[in-house]
Amino acid sequence: MNKKLKKNVPVLRFPDFSGSWLIKSVSELVTENLIYKPLDGNHGNLHPTSFDYVKSGIPFVMSNDIQNGVINYSKCHYISENLAKSLQKGFSKEGDVLLTHKGTVGEVAIVGKTPFPFIMLTPQVTYYRVKNPQLLSNLYLVSFFTSYNFQKMLKVLAAGGTRPYIGITEQGKLNISIPSVKEQEKIASFLGAIDTRLTQLRRKHELLQTYKRGVMQKLFSQQIRFKGDDGKPFPDWQKKKLGEIASRQVKKNLDESITRVLTNSAVQGVIDQQDYFDKDIANADNLAGYYIIEKGDYVYNPRISTSAPVGPIHKNKIGLGVMSPLYTVFRFKTKEDAFYEQLFKTSVWHKYMCSVANYGARYDRMNITTSDFMALPLPYPISEEQEKIVDFVTAIDQKIQAIAQQIALTEQYKKGLLQKMFV
Repeated sequence: MNKKLKKNVPVLRFPDFSGSWLIKSVSELVTENLIYKPLDGNHGNLHPTSFDYVKSGIPFVMSNDIQNGVINYSKCHYISENLAKSLQKGFSKEGDVLLTHKGTVGEVAIVGKTPFPFIMLTPQVTYYRVKNPQLLSNLYLVSFFTSYNFQKMLKVLAAGGTRPYIGITEQGKLNISIPSVKEQEKIASFLGAIDTRLTQLRRKHELLQTYKRGVMQKLFSQQIRFKGDDGKPFPDWQKKKLGEIASRQVKKNLDESITRVLTNSAVQGVIDQQDYFDKDIANADNLAGYYIIEKGDYVYNPRISTSAPVGPIHKNKIGLGVMSPLYTVFRFKTKEDAFYEQLFKTSVWHKYMCSVANYGARYDRMNITTSDFMALPLPYPISEEQEKIVDFVTAIDQKIQAIAQQIALTEQYKKGLLQKMFV
């Protein structure tokens, strides 16, 4: 076999097969006129920004509706059936392969059975319909689109500009390497089994997280109570203000000796500002007014978001740093604060925050005075019950973490295969 042919053989291959793979362009392998943006150009009142959306109708798939090989119909917008039927050429059907090419580039999915007569796509998604099933399997096409080399080509094409985008013409010129259909089917079946495992793990992870949120809400609102080791109920919970069990930390970085700037992200918690924003936001020459925060301190960020409707409170677990004076830093008077670390992940304290907020301020921030914040009423069960609650929630966290690790390892395994199983 000459050097040129050797290039058309993958590094990792099933032993039943031999011979070089064919190299074909995308435009050679799909039905004519289907690699295009069905709503591209001027369609008058049918432009995608002015569709007649209705709750019952045809799913209108956008790029962010496709993730991890799955079309999330629950997130889709809908278009009326009458309008959909008038644009049938712009719709996908069962077996078509979807590829996002604008905004979120490189997500891939295959259209399965749906209760809908059509699936409509935006200019963010291209659909591919195999021209000759004797030459190309649509399941293999899905696998190839997720392969390392193809995704690398997509990233190169999408680079530049304010938003990633790959034109239809450019997509048609991309090459696909194809073995025999039998080898395609074996590759697709093998990778499909891994995808099924990943789907199961992700679903289990999602269900556990949902379960944890629900049980935490009931635990911290006292809908569920533990009993002592002797079987007797624990005493009623007391209430204490935050200022009674914690103190504000207002020491400033006057000598500017600390240059590590931290931020409090609603999702990620307390992290380095540079990691969060991918660049330093704070002025390194003007950190004297920033609060010093030590490991174990808590931070309240008044910025609101979908995941933190009154702003997040997180514990600093990464070490010494400084925080913007826009944040409130506080420290519990005892080290037994694990109960409150978990409590701040629930919404049981949100009602009070809303009651004292001044909504005449910026719409994206809670405007709460320091005195009102430190007066936040918190439940105060005896230490034994606190420990039982923390142990219970920690056990759930460990299960969630174990599944997350399985997902990461399986994804890494699949990534390695995708680098070696395709030309």
